[in-house]
Amino acid sequence: MFAAKVLAYKDEGAVIDTRSFYVYQAGGDIVAGAKKFAAGAWTQRREAFEDVWKGGRQFVYGALNAGGYGVDSYGEFCLIEDDPSARSPDALAVFPDDSAGRYTSPPAIIDEALACDEATGWAHRADLVTIERAAEVGADESAWPSLICDDRYFEVIVVPGPPLDRLSEVRLKATYATELDDLQARYLTGDVLTYDELNQVAAYDVIQSWRRSGTAITEVD
Repeated sequence: MFAAKVLAYKDEGAVIDTRSFYVYQAGGDIVAGAKKFAAGAWTQRREAFEDVWKGGRQFVYGALNAGGYGVDSYGEFCLIEDDPSARSPDALAVFPDDSAGRYTSPPAIIDEALACDEATGWAHRADLVTIERAAEVGADESAWPSLICDDRYFEVIVVPGPPLDRLSEVRLKATYATELDDLQARYLTGDVLTYDELNQVAAYDVIQSWRRSGTAITEVD
């Protein structure tokens, strides 16, 4: 996720859903937060999918990860929870692709039957991956993580999101870690940073504090 979400998660003590994130950004103003969420380009399609399921508006979205960096479009920081099933969440499922894109059309018409048919339990995620990617698997095992989580990914839905003490690892690209080190050094020496740069430094401070509590920070090439 992006730096702003890392800061929100720190204050909330857990990974929260996107609606709650916008309410947080609005200083707790539910109406203002809902308005910001509703302005998203994919909101109608996302809600069409969520409304198929009981409690769908509380979904927290992630992706299966087999050792790589994560999904670029989600942001610079990849937060890892090893086994969400171990905390007995209210809901946990895996889908073969981004759910809004796979099951809804641009006018936000949902293929409910297909969504229900393809919903996969956590215990069967390996079977789903094998079925979906079998034709693409080569002998080079180092390429397997990118088959599972890259521009294409297997979406994971969980309710609620993990508390911060359930995060085992934060992954970030090695080049980005170098940029963060430079930004942090500039901040400490009194350089004037942009608002976005200040957010990134603050998020870096947060994940470093998590490391002191036992969460690993891994740089991925």
